Amino acid sequence: MSQKRPRIELPKLRAAARGADCRLQLPGVCNHDPATTVLAHRDRLGMGYKNHDFAALNMCHSCHDVFDRRTPSEFGDDELLNLFDDAWPGQIEWWFRQGHLK
Repeated sequence: MSQKRPRIELPKLRAAARGADCRLQLPGVCNHDPATTVLAHRDRLGMGYKNHDFAALNMCHSCHDVFDRRTPSEFGDDELLNLFDDAWPGQIEWWFRQGHLK
């Protein structure tokens, strides 16, 4: 069994997500309400494991629920991960432009 690795937590990135636009914007799902946006991790690592904070996107509540499979949707797991991966470079750029990463 592999040992749990320490997770890198970046409180500035978590705080920056609040009030930001959703980066995932799933068609037919996204509520486009910045008041519901949180930093959502690209987990899929197994029970009890969470990715580093820089492996995350700003997501509205609706997109986050679909991404984490709390809400059923027509999106498959691979499709959701691909959409996340497509949006992630824009997230990194946003963090830099906002001054959250240097």
